[in-house]
Amino acid sequence: MSGFKSDILCISTQDFDDLWTRKQRFMKRFAESGCRVLYVETQVHWVTYLREFKNRYKRLFRFLSGPRQIENNLWVITPPPLPPFFQMSDAVCRISAFIMAVFIKRAMRKLAMTNPVVYNYAPFSGYMVQKLGLSRRLYECVDEFCIDKGLVRKEVVRRLERDTIESSDAVIVTAPFLFDRKSRQGKKTFLIPNAVDVNHYREVNHGEVKPADEIDMLPKPVVAFLGALEYWIDLDLIEYLARNLPDFSFAFIGPISVNVSRLIKHRNIHFLGRRPYSDLPALMAGVDVCINPYILDDIAAGCSPLKLYEYIAAGKPIVSVRMPEAEKFSDLVEIADSYEEFAEKVAVLAAKDKNWRCNFAERAWREAQKHTWDSRFEETNKILSECFACE
Repeated sequence: MSGFKSDILCISTQDFDDLWTRKQRFMKRFAESGCRVLYVETQVHWVTYLREFKNRYKRLFRFLSGPRQIENNLWVITPPPLPPFFQMSDAVCRISAFIMAVFIKRAMRKLAMTNPVVYNYAPFSGYMVQKLGLSRRLYECVDEFCIDKGLVRKEVVRRLERDTIESSDAVIVTAPFLFDRKSRQGKKTFLIPNAVDVNHYREVNHGEVKPADEIDMLPKPVVAFLGALEYWIDLDLIEYLARNLPDFSFAFIGPISVNVSRLIKHRNIHFLGRRPYSDLPALMAGVDVCINPYILDDIAAGCSPLKLYEYIAAGKPIVSVRMPEAEKFSDLVEIADSYEEFAEKVAVLAAKDKNWRCNFAERAWREAQKHTWDSRFEETNKILSECFACE
């Protein structure tokens, strides 16, 4: 593949074996195109390790192993535990930046990386990038991070992100809302939304996949949510749907990061947990309607939900709250402005006959072809080629 050729240092906000998103996809593609890539996993402070020790203990000492080669041209490193409050205090952020810079420089020396392009997803890493002393810097913003919950102070993260953008040569964003906000600092800013691996869902869209048993055994109709249950998902809406559509089954496919104790009491809610990517087509094959139940705030306004693209590629009818990325597909996505309307539209779509569903799947498939990861990567590759000298 022609295009950008250089070493890349990716500062990610996601572990490499986490849910598969653009971060892992793009870095894997750059490695396959001939770039050497060092992928730095998300930064975790020791309070999180204490709170989630049962699930995190294996990760705690992984930083000692240094760079792990995942495949040709692609290495991954796990940062050491960091002091808490690095997104609440400039002083603590600087301490964390120093620790991270020392750690990353050591890994770069082992791989003989001297002048990689910094491909940065972390809004709070401006100090760290400066410590690294690397001159070619790109920041990719996939969310409005200043409204994150946890040990985060809005004004500090906003200031840290401004510094990160200021020290970058170019910025990529995933939604128009983010473009409007992040382009105000005058840096070259490019909009590249999320996408989908259309081939992964081709057979389910065409009705050629046998539904997974755990979906097929649920009482029909089946309503599904694909992705992580995080604090930005409207649990009140989910509970309303379960209570007002008691004969429907609600299946949640993905990890759970919030307290769902109040949902467990509903017999028609089923948590299938995080599943391998290879399992998703069979799971989606048995679904009648998919939902996108975000809380309407700046996160919803600024995100580009991967699940929407996957629902569309799978040819599944969709009901969503009114958020910009859903309205972009208004000919395929039913938009609801209230809990009552959301439930009504779920019920209407669930009752659609086979002919309607086949026609919908065909229209959805045509739309999905416009939003492939191949095309998104080519856009990104071109930006890096234009903004940074090829080596």
